[in-house]
Amino acid sequence: MNNGRILPSLARRILIAAFCATLAAGGANSMGAPAWATSVSSSQATKTGSMTLFEGLGTPGTLTPGPDGNVWFTNTSDTIGRVTPGGRFTIFSDRLINGPAGIAAGPDGNLWFTNRGSDSIGRITTSGQVTTYRTSSVRKPGAIAEGPGASLWFTARGGIGQITPQGAFAFYPQPGIHALAITEGSDGNMWFTNGSSIGRITPTGEITLFKEPALDRVVGGITAGSDGNLWFTSGFEIGRITTAGLVTMFPVRQANPEDGGIVAGSDGNLWFTDDNVGDSPQGIGRITPSGVVTLFKHGPIDYPNQITAGPDGKLWFDNYGYDPIASVTTSGHFTNFPGGNGIDGPTGITGGPDGNVWFANQGLSGKPSIGRISPYTGKITSYRSAALTYPGAIIVGPHYTDLWFTNGDSIGRITTTGKITVFPLPTADTPAGLTAGPDGDIWFTATGRIVRMTPTGVVKVYRNAAITSPGAITVGPDNTSLWFTNDDSIGRFDPASKSVHLYTDPSIDGPTAITAGPDGNLWFTNFSSIGQITPTGVVSSFTDPSIDDPTAIIPLNDGSLWYANQDGNSIGRITTAGVITNYPNPNISPLDITAGDDGNLWFTNAYANSIGRIDPY
Repeated sequence: MNNGRILPSLARRILIAAFCATLAAGGANSMGAPAWATSVSSSQATKTGSMTLFEGLGTPGTLTPGPDGNVWFTNTSDTIGRVTPGGRFTIFSDRLINGPAGIAAGPDGNLWFTNRGSDSIGRITTSGQVTTYRTSSVRKPGAIAEGPGASLWFTARGGIGQITPQGAFAFYPQPGIHALAITEGSDGNMWFTNGSSIGRITPTGEITLFKEPALDRVVGGITAGSDGNLWFTSGFEIGRITTAGLVTMFPVRQANPEDGGIVAGSDGNLWFTDDNVGDSPQGIGRITPSGVVTLFKHGPIDYPNQITAGPDGKLWFDNYGYDPIASVTTSGHFTNFPGGNGIDGPTGITGGPDGNVWFANQGLSGKPSIGRISPYTGKITSYRSAALTYPGAIIVGPHYTDLWFTNGDSIGRITTTGKITVFPLPTADTPAGLTAGPDGDIWFTATGRIVRMTPTGVVKVYRNAAITSPGAITVGPDNTSLWFTNDDSIGRFDPASKSVHLYTDPSIDGPTAITAGPDGNLWFTNFSSIGQITPTGVVSSFTDPSIDDPTAIIPLNDGSLWYANQDGNSIGRITTAGVITNYPNPNISPLDITAGDDGNLWFTNAYANSIGRIDPY
């Protein structure tokens, strides 16, 4: 609930980080059955502090058809995703998923993936159960595919690896191997791209590299064609290599397959991605076994890279610059699936007037949005607008009918039905914190000033020499004055007299959030403490080893306050007497927090691209 706090800029802070446990060397590791909503309980209580995470989509990587009729993919948010032919997304989170890269269906009916972050091979069942396997010889595994010996074959640093469904490894090292993609050929061998060469490895591990003059560019994706040959992408060409090593190149005009993906379609042709930078729109290409090329251009396609043949006969691909996942039929009809599951770099969060929880998405996909999640069903809806640029803090409006949010150098409003209106500001300064004022207007901070905006967008600016770098802002206990954070001080602004008073204290150190507490005082977050200030300016500070860069704080109706402990990877609770309880979770780095209509607390988990829920009782 961003009433009374400022959101840090995610331009430098929202890189998707891995909060995954380091795997022990050797053997298999198995965690409990995760799902798109992953429940993790705090060790400090049986119910109080129990958490659930609703994972976002992030940026999809490699895709593969699954044995369950869906398309599965790796995700940069350290998750594995699944999308149905109808476009419904499910995200599986587990601490054993660490830098997933390649993914393929295995002979055992499970999905197998490579973990570059932990130098391991993972297996995930269609219900989401994750197991990982490690061996000391495997470093930085990449692409993976089913192959001979009823096993999975994968690329890794300095060689090609093999793993059985039982987790037994074989690794075949060879100098000069830095393979990118791998597939099974019609000859029963595995074929892989390797810089400017094509490699072949037999089931017994014998490696041959084909270095033809025609291979003068980096070779990217590779797949087996219906004609018994191997097909690959390379610069502005599509290549074909026979199982005897004969290479033929086919130029592709007005497209750039580069090092992108290629796959055999259900129509017997080869399909590839076209991410020709500067060419708008981009699209998907088709080449027949005889070398005839057709390009299918589509407006909402931007930077496609990986592609797979889905169980439904369509071609599915990642669409990084627009919607995360899209599909195309063999006749060239495209379908986009906007926003994935609706969680896309969440920042601010607040309980809405309609009983739902609303949040601002800064848009890891490049498409900012405002999201809504039902606290009872977990159903997520997202709303986009071309006017959305950088949504951050979000609050319920003063009349409790709509929601207001910061949006780059403007202020936005969204109704509970999803209608978005954006009000540009007369200056280019970016709003920081905002709050619903007691006068029915919106109040927000900007560099060197306090600003009031009416519901129709009329702006009045209040400047004062004492106001330097105001951040979070909130209505005081008297329901008249406005309190705000300001460098290493706490400020009070009187709207009637326009007077400003700053309160300083050695314990006030980089305050980021402020709220009116249940005890009639103001409470705020410091870098390593929780502060309290009375209406007369008396400051108290409460410390605990667990407090590390808390970024949001809210009161609860039981007389306590709860805060998002960002760098402490936890949610904290403090009583008005200063008693602190910490609820850690290695998978969270919470940014904002609010009370939901269901009695739980909800928070944004921007680094891991998820929405969290914690039981406070």
